[in-house]
Amino acid sequence: MENKKQVKYYLDTIYKIGAKVLLYKESKDEITTDNYNKRLFVIQRFESDGRVNLKHHLTTKESTSSQKTYEKSPHKYVISSNIKEWDNLPQAIRNSANGLKFLLEGKDFEMQLDGTIIFK
Repeated sequence: MENKKQVKYYLDTIYKIGAKVLLYKESKDEITTDNYNKRLFVIQRFESDGRVNLKHHLTTKESTSSQKTYEKSPHKYVISSNIKEWDNLPQAIRNSANGLKFLLEGKDFEMQLDGTIIFK
């Protein structure tokens, strides 16, 4: 019998529906008090292929995979898989969890009742 090395993996983070995330493009230093309101999203659902659906924290409309655009709002409700304009993020994002860079509430930051964010 051969002795195989046992590799141990440890669970670092659990993503839960309803958790808040702050998105960034390259570095978490991009997130400031001026723009975190635009970059704060909520995890809405997970798909079987590993994609995660996020919606902007102030959006009340539900998104479905068949609903691509909601025209009645002044801001189009678009499900986007690639983010091109970081100054004008869509109301909903559908992407792989590995394709997004974000800070997770509870692990990377805490949100106070008055809306202020405390980074860890």
